[in-house]
Amino acid sequence: MKIGLCHAAFALVLATASMACGGSDSAKSDTTAASAASHTPMEQLKELPKSLHAELETMTKPLDDLEATIDTLTKFPEKHHVDAASIMALAKARVDGNKLEVSADLKLDEAARAELDTALARLDAVVAGLKATPEHAVALGKKLVTTTAELPVLATRITTEANVKLSNPFAGAEAKASASKEIQEVTQVQADVKKEIDTAQAKVTELPALATKALGKLAVSFSGGSDKPTEKAAAKGVK
Repeated sequence: MKIGLCHAAFALVLATASMACGGSDSAKSDTTAASAASHTPMEQLKELPKSLHAELETMTKPLDDLEATIDTLTKFPEKHHVDAASIMALAKARVDGNKLEVSADLKLDEAARAELDTALARLDAVVAGLKATPEHAVALGKKLVTTTAELPVLATRITTEANVKLSNPFAGAEAKASASKEIQEVTQVQADVKKEIDTAQAKVTELPALATKALGKLAVSFSGGSDKPTEKAAAKGVK
């Protein structure tokens, strides 16, 4: 009896240690499995484009924010009666990967300073997003390929499971009606999802070039007619 208890205790220790070492990966796997288990195959099929759309929206946000970001910063000097070269120098430096600090010599009230900080933070986000676009496009492109491969697998599973329900003599009328409906819908749903994926693929393909063009537009917009705006503004309120 003592030997059996010892063995049981030892096994419990090993199991606990194993869970501690691999808990993170197991938790992720369990979460993914639970998510899949909570949806029917048809629901999984219809859900496929949603995560892709979310990633695509994240990638296109810097492009969507481009014009508003430029407009806010280029109009800021006139709006707040401050030296334009100083503001353009701050903006251009961030596009170039530098982060100049606003000098105390640049006289701004609290509201104007908060507006400038917000605009520069938005510019930082746009620049970072645009520069990361090529890498993100590659990753999303791979995900699109994987998702495309999942389509026929899910469609086959839907049809197979529906046919099993239809041939089950113990299945209720409601279950059989649902199965029959899925068989009728699956081909069209698969085609619709594939169309959405193809549309996303086309956008992903063009995004890196659009991001490069956008970065060039930012640089030109904040140059102020000078190749070196930071030097022109050095004595006008920019550190």
